[in-house]
Amino acid sequence: MSQNNTGTIVCDFRNARGNPIRGEVELGFRNLKIQSLNFRHQTVLSDDPLRLAGVPAFPTGLWQIDINIKRFRFKSVFVDLPSNGERAIHETFFINPSEAAPSFPSTDEIRTVPKWRALATALTPA
Repeated sequence: MSQNNTGTIVCDFRNARGNPIRGEVELGFRNLKIQSLNFRHQTVLSDDPLRLAGVPAFPTGLWQIDINIKRFRFKSVFVDLPSNGERAIHETFFINPSEAAPSFPSTDEIRTVPKWRALATALTPA
């Protein structure tokens, strides 16, 4: 396929705190007009946005992209990719509740660790 018939998708995935997500991701690309163009892409995310070059964009670059990131909730987005162009996906993901493991501070941590100072103050009788 000629390079003029493809485009680049840039994926910038962040967690609820706004930090880049690291870890395994599986992207399922479904072309909404030509099913034979469908494909899957698996990779590992790093701090930098993921750049996917060579995604078919002609004769149609209208894609539904299913995003599965390990430990995060599933998302699906739509992208209209122009031929020889670029589109960015900026998405925030939330932890899958079944993967969350909360940790609670000990009484000593509440008393001594600075980040818990406001809680220690609230728990101290007036």
